[in-house]
Amino acid sequence: MNRILNVKLENCFGIGKLEKEFKFTPKERAQLIYAPNGTMKSSFATVFDYLSKDKISLIKDRIFSENVSTCEITFNGVQIDKDMILVVNAETKISEKSITKFIAKEELKKRYDEIFVELLDEKSRFIAALKRQSRSSDCEGELEVVFNQGETFFEYLLRIESELAKNHTKYTFRYNDIFDKGDKVKKFLESNEALLDEYLNRYTDLLSNSKFFSKSNNSFGTLQATNLLDSLSDNSFFEAGHKISLQTQEFIVSRDELEGLIQGEKNQILNDAQLLKSFDKVDKTLAKNAELKNFKKLLELDPSLLIELSDFESFKKKIWLSHISEMKNEVAEVINIYKNRKSELQQIINNANDEVDKWKQTIELFNSRFYVPFTIKLENQSDVILKSDVPKLKFLYKNRDIPDNNEGILLDVLSRGESRAYYILRFLFEIESRLAANQDILIIFDDVADSFDYKNKYAIIEYIKDLLENPNVNAVILTHNFDFYRTVAKRLFIKNQALLQLSVVREI
Repeated sequence: MNRILNVKLENCFGIGKLEKEFKFTPKERAQLIYAPNGTMKSSFATVFDYLSKDKISLIKDRIFSENVSTCEITFNGVQIDKDMILVVNAETKISEKSITKFIAKEELKKRYDEIFVELLDEKSRFIAALKRQSRSSDCEGELEVVFNQGETFFEYLLRIESELAKNHTKYTFRYNDIFDKGDKVKKFLESNEALLDEYLNRYTDLLSNSKFFSKSNNSFGTLQATNLLDSLSDNSFFEAGHKISLQTQEFIVSRDELEGLIQGEKNQILNDAQLLKSFDKVDKTLAKNAELKNFKKLLELDPSLLIELSDFESFKKKIWLSHISEMKNEVAEVINIYKNRKSELQQIINNANDEVDKWKQTIELFNSRFYVPFTIKLENQSDVILKSDVPKLKFLYKNRDIPDNNEGILLDVLSRGESRAYYILRFLFEIESRLAANQDILIIFDDVADSFDYKNKYAIIEYIKDLLENPNVNAVILTHNFDFYRTVAKRLFIKNQALLQLSVVREI
C-alpha cells in the first residue's frame, strides 16, 4: 500500500516556504533528499523533531511572528502521529553533565540526568558552604570516611539528620590543624600515649572531685554543662521561679550564676598544678616538631582539647556533627530535594533494568556493524545516588594501551566519524525497540553518516537498507553531501530522489 507524506511549511525555523509530497511504496520505502543548504536541511529535520516531542507551539519563527506561520504535516491524509516520528542525527550528543554510561530510553535518560545534575548541584553547594564553615581542605572526602556506611552522600546525610538536632559544642579552629592530611597529629598522639594518659588520668581525678562535674557511669562533663547552658539561654526557666539544686545543697537561680559556676570549675581544673605539669610535658614534646606548630598553638589556647583527643575518631565525628549542625537550613534543603526525587530516580532505574535484554541485542548489533577501536559490553554497576543496580556501558579497547571504562580518554582517541558511531548506539536502541513493538515508524535521517570513515559510512547505509525491508518502516534520508547522496541512491536503489531548494529567510 502506498503512503503519502505531505509537508507544508511557512516561516518555520528559517524555512520561508516549502510544500512537498513524498510518496512511499512497498518497493521504495525511503525518500532521499539532497539539500545543498545544510542549515535549511537541518531546519527541515528540526521541524519533525519538535513534532515528535509535541512542541508544535515552539515551531513558529519568532523573527517573523507578525507573518502567518504554517506547519502542516500529514501522513495518509491525517495529521501525523508524533509517536510515529523518529529523528536520527549523529550530531546529537549527550550532555557533559550526564552520566553518559547509564543506559535507558532517551526520555528516561534525559530525566535521570536532569535529576542527577540537580542533586549534584545541591551537594556541591552544600559542600562549598561546609568548607567555609570547617575550613577543611577536603570536606567531601572527610565526610565519606566519618559517616559513610556503604551509602551515598544523600543517604548518610539523611541518617544523621536526627543527630544534628541535638546541642553540639561549637569549634572555631581550622579542621586541618588537627585532622591533617598526613595524620601527623594522630601519629604524635599515638607515639606519646603515656604522656597523654598521665594528663587524662589527672583530669579525670579532678573531674571526679568537682562539686559540679562528675566522672562516673553517668558522666556529666563540660559538654553536658554546655548543653545545659544552651537550653537555658533565654533565662525563662529561672524567670518562672525555678531553681537548680546542686549536690552540695546550693541553689542556682540565674543563668549568669550557672555560667559563672561552670567557668570557675573549669578554671580550677585546668589550672591544677599537677595537670599543668603534665600539659607542660606534652607541650615541650610538641615544640620539637615544627610541623605541628599549629596544633601546639591550639592546645596552648585550649588545653582541654587533649581530653577530647583521647578518642581521636570519635572527636573527628563530633567536629563534623558540630559544623553540620550549624547549617541546619542547608541540610534541610538538600534532604528535602533528595526525598522528593528519590522515588522518581528509583522508577527510572527499574525501567532501565527492565530493558536490559533489548540493550544487549542493540549492543551486539552495534558491535557487529560498526568499525570502532572498542567493543561495548553491558554490565550492572552501582548507581552513584541510590546505590541501586543500573545497567551501564563498559568499553573494551582493541589494541590500545588505555584503561577500560574511561570515557574521557575514549572520546579523545576517537576520530570524529568514530565518535559519531558511538553516539548512534542510542538511536539504534530507539529504532530496534519500536520495531520490536511492531510500531509504524517514519525515520528522518539527518546527515547521519556525515564525516564517517568509509567503512562506517557503508555500515550505516547497509543498516538503513535492512531497516527498509520492514513494512513498518519508512524513511526520509537528508544529506548535504552529494557523494553520500549518490552512494545511498545507488546502494538502496532509490529512484524517488529530490533536490530540496528551500526558501531561505534567515540563518539559524
